Amino acid sequence: MDQGQPSHNVGSGQGYQPDYKSGVSSPPQTSAQPYTPTPSWGMGQNPQGSAFAVPAAPLPFAGYGNESNQLTPGQASQSDQPVPVVKVLSVRGVENVMMILNLWIADAAFLWVALAMINGQSGFSILAFPIATLIVCLPLFAFFFIRLKRAELANPALRFDPSKRRITQITQIFTYFVCVSNVIGFVYELLAKVGGGQGMSIGKSFLNMLAILIIVGGVLAYYWNDEHRTRR
Repeated sequence: MDQGQPSHNVGSGQGYQPDYKSGVSSPPQTSAQPYTPTPSWGMGQNPQGSAFAVPAAPLPFAGYGNESNQLTPGQASQSDQPVPVVKVLSVRGVENVMMILNLWIADAAFLWVALAMINGQSGFSILAFPIATLIVCLPLFAFFFIRLKRAELANPALRFDPSKRRITQITQIFTYFVCVSNVIGFVYELLAKVGGGQGMSIGKSFLNMLAILIIVGGVLAYYWNDEHRTRR
């Protein structure tokens, strides 16, 4: 080895050995590539050749630094607004519910009187309560019915009120169920009579069914027609 030239052992993993005779030392010259972080843990090598662990590059937090995921002040103020949980009826919707309740009660009372007369139960003690119910509920039903009809004539948009349509649709479903159940009951009694069973006569059973279909089915027919007229 020439004097003044330090000896280097590059890439051997042993670093370098300075030339103590000349007293000059120079930093090691290596061909190591610049460090690039990797997404997983791996092993690196320092200039001295010893291995060391390379940590993974930190992954960005989901949504962090992404402007599309950040709420603007306007969106933040909208998210702070209260969200309604319970939907309330409209003013006319409440009146429609009152009218329908009076209709149901009056309809049941009128049916009570009709069935009692058909089956020969015309005593005062039996008819007193349904008659009292009719005296109270029929005028109330007529009052709300006329009031709402006048409002609809003045403002045809009230025919499409969701509150009104909801209660009338419930009425249609209920009356349809009553009519179908009554017909099923009549057919059952008819089959029982054919099989020799005891019970109400066929004539009275038919009159009972007819009374129910006229009273309850009339309500169904009216609101069925009104519903389809509203859709048109």
